[in-house]
Amino acid sequence: MRTLAPLALLWDGVPGVREVLHVPVDGVVPPQNCWQKTVVIPLMESHMGLRPVSWPALAPSDLAVRTLADKAAFFRHAQVLNLTSHVPAMFDSLDEAQFPCVLKRTDLNSGKGVEIVTSRQHAEELMTHAPFAGKSCILQALVRHTGEFVAHCVCKDGRILWHCVYFYEPQENAPIQGPAVQGNRRRAVAQPGLLAVLESFLTPLAFSGPCNADYTLGPNGEIILFEINPRLGGSLMSQSNVADLRAALSCIIQHAA
Repeated sequence: MRTLAPLALLWDGVPGVREVLHVPVDGVVPPQNCWQKTVVIPLMESHMGLRPVSWPALAPSDLAVRTLADKAAFFRHAQVLNLTSHVPAMFDSLDEAQFPCVLKRTDLNSGKGVEIVTSRQHAEELMTHAPFAGKSCILQALVRHTGEFVAHCVCKDGRILWHCVYFYEPQENAPIQGPAVQGNRRRAVAQPGLLAVLESFLTPLAFSGPCNADYTLGPNGEIILFEINPRLGGSLMSQSNVADLRAALSCIIQHAA
């Protein structure tokens, strides 16, 4: 909200923007008129279904949000599309799990509710405490890698209109990527085939709007997706990435309908 504040200098570099407003989810969007286009940009998953649909937007459907925002639903989506080679394996139970593995809350983001578990006892102990106790969780294979990537995209009907990629070098004391682990980040070039892999997940959902995909490379260079978040990503909000955020916002505004 600070980065996208109405008076932020960010907006000076977005073509055609005359005025920016922050509207609460229960607020009133100004009426349309004949001399300007009012575009609504919902920021978080919970905002998508609450946006006023009579105003132009580039936003995903409720089905697309439900599929991508829930980690178990995302894995089932990969299964249906025969794309499980591009996601970490999921264990159906503790009896099947191979340790160490990763315990994840299905409904959180930004690295919250994600823990590496070293044994069945460790997993059972974690699941008795917050944030896991009484919540929907999954167990996934631990993917060994030499760094993570995030691809920020703007899409329309499942096709990627704009993208940029950042690389995060691994940190021994912080194996789970999140807002507190932002060091050693640099711009990267999209790997050959990356956009095709992302579109193979997004096109069946006719996904429209911004999204960000966390991924790494497998031992043979294959794309392994941890998740696709159906919203603007946090790393775009860094001051050092303002040019990329401007480009993403410009694309959203240009294609909003």
